[in-house]
Amino acid sequence: MNEKQTSNSETILSNLKQLNASTEAIEDKVEILHPLLELLQSPDPTLSGYAKRVIELLTAYELRLQSMENTMSETEKALREQSERLDTLLSILEAPAPE
Repeated sequence: MNEKQTSNSETILSNLKQLNASTEAIEDKVEILHPLLELLQSPDPTLSGYAKRVIELLTAYELRLQSMENTMSETEKALREQSERLDTLLSILEAPAPE
């Protein structure tokens, strides 16, 4: 397998892992939110109030996590670009000197 195929295979594998993680995250959210949604419908205002507040806190937490993930993704992209530039410079430096 050549370098391009290896890179494509690694990208596909990475994307599948991300999809699996996303699916698991959605399943976790459903598992957490389902009982909270039932509590929201409770005739007891204290229970429904608590459920609403927990959902608000979870939403705020998720937004912070997404922001952190975006920052990490941008950092990873910048590091990858820097690595490519360094590889290019290294290949120039390693090239045989002209005679």
